[in-house]
Amino acid sequence: MNAGILNSIHSPTDLKRLSIEQLEQLAAEIRVFLLDNVSKSGGHLSSNLGSVELILALHYVFDSPNDQIIFDVGHQAYTHKIITGRREKFTSLRKIDGLSGFLKRNESEHDIYGAGHASTAVSAAFGFAYAKSLFGNSSHTIAVVGDGALGGGLSFEALNLLGERSEKVLVIVNDNSMSISENVGALSKTLNQLRTSRGYTEFKGRLHRFLPQRAVRSLKNIKTRVRHLLQPATFFESMGMRYYGPIDGHDLAGLIDNLRALRDIEGPVVLHVHTQKGRGYEKAVDRPDTYHGVGSFCPEEGLCSPSKQDFSSVMGEKLYQMAKKDSRIVAVTAAMSQGTGLEVFERNLPEQFLDVGIAEANALNVAAGMSLQGVKPFVAIYSTFLQRAYDIILHDIALQGCPVVICVDRSGLVGADGETHQGIYDVAFLSSIPGLRIWAPKDKPELERMLEAARDMDEPVAIRYPKDTAWTMNQDQSDLDRIEMIEQKGSDHLALSYGRTLKHICEAVEKYDLHVDVANLRQLMPLNFKELEELFSRYRRVCFFEEVVFNGSTAQKLKAAFSNIEVKTLPDSFIEQGTVAELLRKYGLDVEGIAHVLRENKS
Repeated sequence: MNAGILNSIHSPTDLKRLSIEQLEQLAAEIRVFLLDNVSKSGGHLSSNLGSVELILALHYVFDSPNDQIIFDVGHQAYTHKIITGRREKFTSLRKIDGLSGFLKRNESEHDIYGAGHASTAVSAAFGFAYAKSLFGNSSHTIAVVGDGALGGGLSFEALNLLGERSEKVLVIVNDNSMSISENVGALSKTLNQLRTSRGYTEFKGRLHRFLPQRAVRSLKNIKTRVRHLLQPATFFESMGMRYYGPIDGHDLAGLIDNLRALRDIEGPVVLHVHTQKGRGYEKAVDRPDTYHGVGSFCPEEGLCSPSKQDFSSVMGEKLYQMAKKDSRIVAVTAAMSQGTGLEVFERNLPEQFLDVGIAEANALNVAAGMSLQGVKPFVAIYSTFLQRAYDIILHDIALQGCPVVICVDRSGLVGADGETHQGIYDVAFLSSIPGLRIWAPKDKPELERMLEAARDMDEPVAIRYPKDTAWTMNQDQSDLDRIEMIEQKGSDHLALSYGRTLKHICEAVEKYDLHVDVANLRQLMPLNFKELEELFSRYRRVCFFEEVVFNGSTAQKLKAAFSNIEVKTLPDSFIEQGTVAELLRKYGLDVEGIAHVLRENKS
């Protein structure tokens, strides 16, 4: 398709000279552009294909950045990036030194609020509107929220606050019935009822068929009352906000008319927009969860099934095999069954599977309750999302000694998702919690052993593993709470680590024929200082490597306790996007970087 209109769009101002027909053509061009670029760079596809018309309509009606459009998460905002001057940079999407896959305040003046985690937009929008009201600023504040993100506790808290206030905020509910996995929960069902209520839909259709347009508009208040008669009062109206919709999120003319009509209403307003995730690409429409976040692929052929097993699928498969034999085991996730490797478990043992939606704290609190009634919950959560549940781990799980197993997926560097998703802080915040055992497997067999051992423990356990293809180093059967010697060459030089970094140490020793002993510190908490002291006393030099920030790390604890140890970690900063290999190389934790440390000052 000729991208003639798209090539002429350099800012939102350029949209305002277009007709509706031209906007519709632009939407089609953007979908072609998105599919072409995301299939090469990887990124969030389904959600962005579904939000094209909505974002065009928002920028057509409002005046960004004076009017502030705040996106929840940002993985639905690629069209926003394209029309705010970043189209020509799209080939760098999610690459090192390139465009972020999320909104980023230092990337554009139109990125009003950055976010990589869900459920923040309504709360932030209230903050913007509150501040503007203090200064007499009459510009508009719009929060664009996915329906899945509304299930998060922060969204509820913000809506509860907004409904009792007079601040002028327009909340757009982008309802595509999906978050990453299919939405769950009562709110999702309420939205579905609003979309599909036959009585209200048929009544509204008759009005439009048999009454003049002016008469239909004048009956707006009557229609609202009729809606209350035909279905329960909407969730939003019960919380004190005006509710409009649902409307077709792909009807540009309708979107623009509605946004213009709602633009100047005082106080909080909700517009419910129904969109189709993956629209314009049939494979993504058929499997929107699969095409939510993708790597590079051929659009004609679609995504191929992964040929190699990653650590997430190892965890999911092992947990499934354990649960088939043990009805006490329940797998818990927060809207991430696919990403955490639990698809097979969910499909085959639905009665032992619980998805709480985008609500990580709730997932862990529910698991705490389960564990005190004889259930053995395994909660699978990405490291970056686990940050949102810190208080529950400390206050409800560890303090009470609840035997919950936390499977910390995507620990360490994750690459292209960048600062908001790097799993490099969990060691610091988890190791600050008394009574929590932390394990980090060096390979696939060790992860499987840790899952089995955690099942039988009467204490909380966290098992952290990377986003990586699974590997096998050996078939060790020694105690998991003891240090494992991997290489013993009779050296006076010891290299110590765990997980992916331990693998890189072994590769460095082999590649460069280094005369270095290697040990696996697979238990990060509690540290056995007596065992460590005995081990370190055998060596003139000890080097410890860790793929996390330094403050709060295991490295920091060892450095404080032992004088003959050198440590290498990531810096105490937010780590940018790039491939994992690029970032490890940049920060000296790849094979070459580790070899350089092990070779220097050896004599």
